[in-house]
Amino acid sequence: MKWNIFQQFLFSFYHFKNVSAFRYQKIGRSIGYVFFMMLIATLPLLVISSIQTNSALQSVNIEKIIDAPDFFIEGGVLKIDQQEPYSSSDQTLIVTDQELEEGSNFSEGVVFSQREILFISNEKIILEFPYALIGLHQASKDQIIDTIQTIQSLKWFILIIFFAMNYLFVTGFKFIEISLLAVIGLIFKNKLKKNVKYLQIWTLSAYAATIPSIVIAWLEYLSVSIPYAGLLFWAAGGMILYRTISFIPSPKTVS
Repeated sequence: MKWNIFQQFLFSFYHFKNVSAFRYQKIGRSIGYVFFMMLIATLPLLVISSIQTNSALQSVNIEKIIDAPDFFIEGGVLKIDQQEPYSSSDQTLIVTDQELEEGSNFSEGVVFSQREILFISNEKIILEFPYALIGLHQASKDQIIDTIQTIQSLKWFILIIFFAMNYLFVTGFKFIEISLLAVIGLIFKNKLKKNVKYLQIWTLSAYAATIPSIVIAWLEYLSVSIPYAGLLFWAAGGMILYRTISFIPSPKTVS
């Protein structure tokens, strides 16, 4: 029987005997499954990032920035016509002190730090743009304001780019983890005396990685602390892979 990718995803949580039969599928389907699994794993990031990005950008009050003392960027470094940090209604902060660059003690709004613009929400840095990266190597106050308004208008495009880059990075790393897990699977295969090739074990490893990958990713995105998360992945993934390989029929011995 041929199962679709959604059924395979569900089986990877509880039906390891069925998963053992997936070893016969083409490697391209297994690769596609990894991309699908990581899309599910990163969904909380998309939702949380959307909410936080929208909140951080909406909190920026352009009028407060206009009312701030004159400042400009020269050589990619912020300059301001006063020595003390400027703060307005907890929405705009202008600093040249390196110690304040992380937006400490600032809960919501925009921070113009020494070398970058920081958008803050709930005391967390949501977006970070170095001046040089966004073309502000030399810029007046009005040009900086225009750039902020452009960022606000492109917030969903920025979010899509951010999510795509994060998704591709974590998926690439997951391929490495699965490949290493498959190497461990070779040890299991020899111990259990199963006739299975490395590529088939790689496929089984992709499904064995589902539970720890989804659980760890979702909990981390929800800010739940997981001690030894890396060790937990290898322990859970290894046990599931061992169990899955054990369901593969052993080769018949010739008497």
